[in-house]
Parts: sequence; structure tokens; C-alpha cells
Amino acid sequence: MDTISHEDHVSTYDGLSTKVKLKMLGVPEWAREAVATRKQDHTTRLIARHVRPDARLLGEMAQIGRYLFIGVVSNALLDTCVPVLFRSGLARHVQLLIAGPHAKGKPDPEPYQKAITAAHLDPNECVAVEDNHYGIQSADAAGLSVIEVSGPKDITFDLVMRGFMQASA
Repeated sequence: MDTISHEDHVSTYDGLSTKVKLKMLGVPEWAREAVATRKQDHTTRLIARHVRPDARLLGEMAQIGRYLFIGVVSNALLDTCVPVLFRSGLARHVQLLIAGPHAKGKPDPEPYQKAITAAHLDPNECVAVEDNHYGIQSADAAGLSVIEVSGPKDITFDLVMRGFMQASA
């Protein structure tokens, strides 16, 4: 199997579930579960080795959380999301987690629709902060306003509050 270029990863595969990626890459169905399990084991080791609290981001999230309900909507597996949230220190700021596997993951609106329903909110009361084109498509299709960021370093109280105020207007 050929190596995926960074450009192909970002434009085609990033944000999709592992099983969808494996199917797209032509991995035989009988091998997908074993490959997905090895990938999850590798991901777990990477989380333990590299995920650490970011004081700046934690401060921003604490401020945001004083005013807004914070939920996380991810295509990543629950077994990935929970350790990342706890090791990063972000878990204390998150009131809702919608994680994979999903019947239909991003770019389908289903994950965001689940979050909206679970939070007892209307789409016009929500704003999604997304760093991936599939996530942007998903949130948009679910009727949410979207703040596009390149990653956690871009998330600030001012950015989120400004986006929320514009969405609520």
C-alpha cells in the first residue's frame, strides 16, 4: 500500500473515522478490525506520551465555560477522547461529549444533531468551533454557526464570544 501524503491526509482523510479511511484505502474488510485495533493502541501510547495541559488554553476554556455550555463533538472514539480530555485538563470544562463510533460520522450532521438534542438546545443557540473541513460541513448541515480555527492555539474567549454573539444576533 502506498504512503498517504500530508496533503492527501489533510484534504481527504483527516477527520474521518479509521474504519471509513481503511475502506477508502482499499484495506480488505476482514483486516480492518485488526488494523483499527493496532491504530487505537498506537494512539493510546501517543496520548500518554504527548498530551499535556496547555495553561493558556485552559484559561481560555475556563472563561468560555463561565458563559457558555461547552460540548465536544468528535469522530474520534470515546477511548481516544476521554484520555485526551483528562490528560489535557480540559475535561473539567466540558459538559457534554459526543464521540465515535457514530452510525454516520462527520461530515454527516448526525454527531452535531446528537449534541444539540442531548444539550436540549436549538441549533441557533449553538456555535461550533472546528478545525477540519468535515467538521465544518457537519456543523453547518446541522444548522450551527461555525468558527473555523486551524487548531487549539486559535481558540480564545474573545473569538468564541464574538462568534456566539454573531450567531445569536
